[in-house]
Amino acid sequence: MKKTYILSLAWIVSVLSVLGQEKKINLNALTLEEAVKYSLDHSPTFIAQQLKEQQAGYKLSQVKLDYLPDIYVTSDLRRNIIIPSTPIPASMINPSAPEDELMYMRFNTPWSSGAGLNVTFDIFNPETAGLKSEQEKQLKISQLDSRIAENELRATVSQAYIDCAIAQTQLDAITADTVYYAALSREIEDLYRREKVSLVDKNNAEMNYNASLARFHQAKNIQHNSRINLLMYLGVEPDEDKL
Repeated sequence: MKKTYILSLAWIVSVLSVLGQEKKINLNALTLEEAVKYSLDHSPTFIAQQLKEQQAGYKLSQVKLDYLPDIYVTSDLRRNIIIPSTPIPASMINPSAPEDELMYMRFNTPWSSGAGLNVTFDIFNPETAGLKSEQEKQLKISQLDSRIAENELRATVSQAYIDCAIAQTQLDAITADTVYYAALSREIEDLYRREKVSLVDKNNAEMNYNASLARFHQAKNIQHNSRINLLMYLGVEPDEDKL
């Protein structure tokens, strides 16, 4: 019972230590390596799989502890009702006694004590037979699942990071185009007021600006969603005010 309690307590402490880890993240200064490492440390799904593996390891440790023998010390102190006597030749005590004469000597005291080191070992128990082998298999399965989950998370976060970088690059390019068409539209508007260009030229400039502005909002939405997607894989609650 004490062995189980100690292992359970250790598992709970490990869970609380993992869940208690918090760290602010800046997407604008985040590298791919940092993103992958952060996700491995904070992804709820991956952390749950790691804890599952740890729990399987603790269970195996419990099974191994159950196979250890129980060692305990016993002691006993009692008073003898009958004190045994041993016959010896009387000549050992009285040299003048006949050779065939015997006398009885009491070598014991009225009290006797004993102590011993005891070991109990369960040689065969049908309830636990094969339990160690089964738990070892479960641990290997959990370890394999953890490696698979880690590789999948690395691939997923890497792709999400790349998507986020591409979306940001596209947004930067389209932003520059929008700024250009906005300036061009204002210039054409000024020329139109001075009757330097036709109404067709003015309308074309406005259409180009509006089309560029629509592309900007679309690119901004794609960039916004890509950041949310990356944060979710990192195990971070998205903050709309900071995206």
